[in-house]
Amino acid sequence: MLLTIVQPSYFPPLAHFAKALCADVVVHAESFQFRKHDFVHRTAIKTVAGARWLSLPILSKAHSHDAIDEMKIDARQPWNEAHLRSLVYNYHNAAWYDYYADGLETILKTPQASLGALLTATNRFLRDQLAPAMKVISSRVLPRIPDRTGRLLAWLEAAHCDSYLLWPHEMSLLEAGRLAENGIRLERFTYDDRPYYQQFGAYLPGLGLLDLLLNEGPAAADWLRCGARRERAAANGASGLSGTVTRGR
Repeated sequence: MLLTIVQPSYFPPLAHFAKALCADVVVHAESFQFRKHDFVHRTAIKTVAGARWLSLPILSKAHSHDAIDEMKIDARQPWNEAHLRSLVYNYHNAAWYDYYADGLETILKTPQASLGALLTATNRFLRDQLAPAMKVISSRVLPRIPDRTGRLLAWLEAAHCDSYLLWPHEMSLLEAGRLAENGIRLERFTYDDRPYYQQFGAYLPGLGLLDLLLNEGPAAADWLRCGARRERAAANGASGLSGTVTRGR
């Protein structure tokens, strides 16, 4: 059984959701530290003028160490109305906009005091549309262990998994030998961004999953799987066999 850890995001980058599609068990790391320059509280859409960020107004202190699901959304700002207007204006002619419009409007118009609650709602919406069988566990219900490798071993055991799918840069953060001694197999994940049809001219990379969903509909899941790559990693960090992921879990 293959486990991966993903940071919950507001309609996440394509690679993040593609990584989740490859795993048997997905841990949503909502207890991890919020970083204001990350993708957690924003997503990129395409407009006639190029990429544009839709950002959530977060109430936070300059040096806050709060977890993602502890952050509060500033309800004084009409961000949801602005986001809906942007989606209507830029995507009303997209092939699948009408199909998803009601669901998106329901999510964005439902008051959510916390960032965690909104991310749970948006990620559930995406799973319902693209991967209804995806098994997700909140990091909040798993053991809290400061040591990164020890924590991963505990989470793998709790989820009954013996393999871990990670980003290449994570190899330097984990004790690969210690994991191998415990029978854990490591697989490195990369994503090849494949152009798909977009409005407003040439393909623009780096957008959030919402753009792919509204343009490609349910086919977005297969599109993401085709761009996913998994490579076996040895205990010393060297590469093993590589191949294309053709089907997620």
